[in-house]
Amino acid sequence: MTRTLTVLFLSVASVAAQDLVYSLAYDLPGLPYELTKSELQRLRPGGGTAPFIPVEAWRVLFGDRDGNGVYDDAPSDIDALHIRNTGGGLASWLMSTSVTTPLAGGGALKDGDVFSFDGHGGIDVLYVEGFFEVATQTSAIDVDAFAEGPGGALWFSFADDELTTSPSLSSQNGGAAILDEQTVFRLDPGATEAVIALTKAQAVQVFNQATGSGATSVVDVCGITLDPANSGELLLCSRSTSNSFRGRVVTTAGGGATWLAGGQPVEPSLFGLGAPPPLDAISLTVEAPHPVMRTDPTAGSSTAGGFGRCEVRNLTPGEIVQLVVSAPRLPGPFAWQAPNVQGFVTVFPDPTDPGTWASFNVPQWQMVADANGVASYQWNWNGLLPGTAFLGQGFNLTSSEATSPAIVAVLP
Repeated sequence: MTRTLTVLFLSVASVAAQDLVYSLAYDLPGLPYELTKSELQRLRPGGGTAPFIPVEAWRVLFGDRDGNGVYDDAPSDIDALHIRNTGGGLASWLMSTSVTTPLAGGGALKDGDVFSFDGHGGIDVLYVEGFFEVATQTSAIDVDAFAEGPGGALWFSFADDELTTSPSLSSQNGGAAILDEQTVFRLDPGATEAVIALTKAQAVQVFNQATGSGATSVVDVCGITLDPANSGELLLCSRSTSNSFRGRVVTTAGGGATWLAGGQPVEPSLFGLGAPPPLDAISLTVEAPHPVMRTDPTAGSSTAGGFGRCEVRNLTPGEIVQLVVSAPRLPGPFAWQAPNVQGFVTVFPDPTDPGTWASFNVPQWQMVADANGVASYQWNWNGLLPGTAFLGQGFNLTSSEATSPAIVAVLP
């Protein structure tokens, strides 16, 4: 076991170039694994998409917030996203959801809060809803897009039209007190009031110039991140269902152009999903792609029997993944930082649970990736103790990468 742990905690993974991470405005069924609006996906270099934070991981991060004993809870929608490119995993992923979300153990995330997860399973609210309301002199807002810039500047937009009492913002908005949901705001370091970075008309013009269209609306600017190739410029996506805009990321540089990732335009065909993806939140990451764990189903019956299955994806054929299983510490998740673990970075199996270390002695739990880069394990629900739950995470013994975690529950 000592040698296994030594191999596991070696640091050999490399950092990738900046890749696009995104969420969807609504679910996309009919794929090998349904893509849901509560997940984060990653645009692969050269095209195609892969999970970044799958719904199984969200169920671990949020815990059993409704207390039903089934770990089927996840945010309904990821509305805003910003990744601080530090390679720090959970603590560097800033997000906002579209609805107020109850949390395990009490409390809630409001739809205007921007939060991250810490390295121990807790949640840090970095920008409360009221922060954005004060900056724009509005009320009851829902943050729809968010990005941090160098030096602490913030860019953001709202999910709905909002009424402002700020004379300055009304003046910048052509004298209108209603701030359209296509408006992009900027809050400079040390400032107490935001300014309008892009009015509705200016945002629409950026998309029109990028696509050669003549639209009067893009419905909603729902994703913002900084253009890494052009200082001070932004990357945007919209909630429009128009074929000209859906599934496309544009840059404000030069007045508007389709953004190029690795020399290829970020437009519907690049995602490889068979249909234009309804993009929602967007950001960029320098983190190397990490393998993800998927489970089916989330819960099974010990009396009904049948089989459950977990898969680890995004592997290189032949890589060996050790499945580590423990009882979850809930209602809130428990996590820890293991030295030099790459991939998902944060470790969730409980180090005080003997089952965690006993996992290394189960031969079936050393899974080998097949020709498609998938390692899998199947189990029988029959005979498992009703009312129990199992938290699992994979560790790539070849590359020292941790997978995203998952939880399954045993029903009566």
